[in-house]
Amino acid sequence: LVLAGSVPGSIPQSIYADIAKGLCEKGVSLVVDAEKTLLKEVLRYNPFLIKPNHKELADFFECEIHMLEDVKKYAVALKKLGAKNVLVSMAGDGAVLVSSDEKVYFCSAPDGKVIHSTGAGDSMVAGFLYAKQNNFSDIDALRFSVCAGSATAFSEDLADKQSVFDLFEKFDTSFVEIL
Repeated sequence: LVLAGSVPGSIPQSIYADIAKGLCEKGVSLVVDAEKTLLKEVLRYNPFLIKPNHKELADFFECEIHMLEDVKKYAVALKKLGAKNVLVSMAGDGAVLVSSDEKVYFCSAPDGKVIHSTGAGDSMVAGFLYAKQNNFSDIDALRFSVCAGSATAFSEDLADKQSVFDLFEKFDTSFVEIL
């Protein structure tokens, strides 16, 4: 189950944690793409994936992030709080993945003309989940998620499957490095 975004003021801020608790007991994998309080409350349930962007990561730790090393440091710290995988999107600068086996990868973003970024983060999450469900390696799951987010950013609307695969075929593993 993917829990993403903010919740209306009329709903308790514990809603994601309440859902996570019930799902954890049933063995359902959880993915969370949410800001500070919503994210913090679900980490004890060991979500399969969390996907903050670099600004949300800085907000979570109440710090400033200036360099890739900062992203790495705080993404690793976030993983230690309970997430199995941490995927940090950095817009046109790429993404960092702290995988379930504690490895840290950076993937730059492909070149292209950004039309709009609405839905790019959601597309990254979808791309990562697709890749993992299809037994992609962690490196290829990261590449595929970056391609999915980028393909949406380069499109008038959400990217279609073919545009993601076209970008993925051109975007080889030389764009990924181990940190």
